Amino acid sequence: MSKDERTIVAERVAALESRVNGLMEARRARVTGGKRGARSSSAGSAEIEATRERLAKELAGLAARLEKFERADEERGRKSKDGSGSLSSFREVVRQARRLGDAEEIDDFGLDRGFFETVRPLVDLLYDRYFRVEAEGAKANVPAEGPAILVANRGGPVAYDALMIAEAARRAHPGRRIRFHVDPHLGSAPGIGPIMVRLGGVKEAGDNAERLVEEGQLFLFFPEGFRGAVKTLGERYRLAEFSTEFAEAAERLGVPVIPVALIGSEEAQPVIGGITFLARALGWPAFPLAPLGVLPLPVKFRIRFGKPLTPSGARGRALKTRARALRQRTRDSVQASLRDLLASRRSVFLG
Repeated sequence: MSKDERTIVAERVAALESRVNGLMEARRARVTGGKRGARSSSAGSAEIEATRERLAKELAGLAARLEKFERADEERGRKSKDGSGSLSSFREVVRQARRLGDAEEIDDFGLDRGFFETVRPLVDLLYDRYFRVEAEGAKANVPAEGPAILVANRGGPVAYDALMIAEAARRAHPGRRIRFHVDPHLGSAPGIGPIMVRLGGVKEAGDNAERLVEEGQLFLFFPEGFRGAVKTLGERYRLAEFSTEFAEAAERLGVPVIPVALIGSEEAQPVIGGITFLARALGWPAFPLAPLGVLPLPVKFRIRFGKPLTPSGARGRALKTRARALRQRTRDSVQASLRDLLASRRSVFLG
C-alpha cells in the first residue's frame, strides 16, 4: 500500500470524523434542548436523517479499504507507521458513527425505527386491506413540518386507532411520524405495551409530550383516557369528558390543535363486558372483554382531520381558563365530525 493511498484514506477519515462529530453535536442539542421553555432546533434532526444513508455508504467503502490495507500489512508481517494513525482514527469514526446510528434507530422514548420498518407490511395490510382506511383532511390540515397537537376519540382496548391515524398522517406527509399517548394500563400490558412503544407510543404524556412537541414533532392525545377504551356498543361515539392536559400544553407552547374523528374503531373491538378479578389483580379500573380478544373485526375505518384550532397563547392565571375553552372547542369539533361521518356511513363493514 502506497503512502499516497494512506494519505487519501487519512483525509477522507478526517472529513468523515468532522461530519460525524457535527451530527453527534446536533443529536445532543436535539435531546437536551427539549426542556420546557426552550425550543430545540429541528435542523439537527433533519441533517441527521439526510446524511445517514450517505454516511453508511461511505463507511462501508472505507471499511473495505481498511480491511484491504490491514491484510496487506499482515502479509508483509509489519504495520506501517505512516498509516497507523489514520487507521486508528478510522476505527474511532466507525465507533462514533455506530453510536449515532444506534441513537437514531431507537429514540429516548422507545420508538424503534428498525422495528417499524420490519412490521410495515403488517401496518400496510391493516391500513389498505383489513380496515380499508379512508382519510380526509390529512394533507391540508396536518402540517408538513413543525409541531402540532392532535386530539382524537378513543375506540377499543388496543390502540389500532392510534396506529391508523399515525399511518394516515405519514402517507399524507412522508417522513412525518406521529407520536401518540398510550394509556398506562395498555402500556403495562405484557406483549402489547412494548410493541406500542416501539411503534411510537409514549406511556406517560405530560412533560414527555411537551418535549416532543417542542422538538417540532406531532403528538396525538386521546383525552377520553381509559374511559374511551372501555365504552360499550351502546355508548360508542358518545364522547366521554375530555381531560385538559392537551389544551394546557397547546396554550403553553402556542401550537395548533388538530381535532381528529375516527369511526370504525369502536366496532372493531366492541367491549361486551369486563373481567372483574383480572381488573383487580392488575390494578386496572376495568378489564375489557372483546369478542376476539386483541384481534379486531374487519370494520372499515374512516378518519377526518379537522381544521387546526389556534390557542390563545394565554399565560399565568388565564391559562387554565383558556385551556378549558380550547378543550371544549376541540371536543365539539370531534363530536360534530363523528356525527357527520356516521350519518354518511352505509354499513359498519362496507363504509
